[in-house]
Amino acid sequence: MIIGATARDILLTHVFGVPPRRATYDVDFAVAVENWDQFEQLKSRLSAKKGFDASERMKQRLYYLGQEKEHGHPLDLVPFGGITQDTNEIVWPPDMQVTMNVAGYQEVLKAAEQVELAPGYIAKVASLTGLAILKRIAWSDRGSSNPKDAHDLYQIMTKYADAGNADRLYGVEFTLLEQADYV
Repeated sequence: MIIGATARDILLTHVFGVPPRRATYDVDFAVAVENWDQFEQLKSRLSAKKGFDASERMKQRLYYLGQEKEHGHPLDLVPFGGITQDTNEIVWPPDMQVTMNVAGYQEVLKAAEQVELAPGYIAKVASLTGLAILKRIAWSDRGSSNPKDAHDLYQIMTKYADAGNADRLYGVEFTLLEQADYV
């Protein structure tokens, strides 16, 4: 499933025509795996394909080199699922010093949108609601050290009605606006 700022841009910009506010350079993929061996097999199989190269420094990173092979486009693989051993966290090998919170990923996957990225190519993309959940968790973890999650969360919240939700928000769910004093 595509997550992160790329998912935000796919939904807001390409599906609903809302201009992006913050550029992103990487593509984040959440991958459901049972263990680190399965994650490594996936990464190795992708790295073996023409046009892909694994990062030596970052465990989650691949580069898609494309046809030109001049600049690699970063692709980050975020494992979740059985690999967490029911803790909602992954701890990156080999030194087990880096911990990442992956709470909510299973639920976000269940509610992911099916988006046709190109004719005949459909991908699962985290919904705006799912992205808001993931961004809130990431912001809580990273805090003020990296404000990008707060910026993305703000954009999702302020553009939610523009993303095909205006009729629902001002119709069926109007009582929610009333309860919040229209703020």
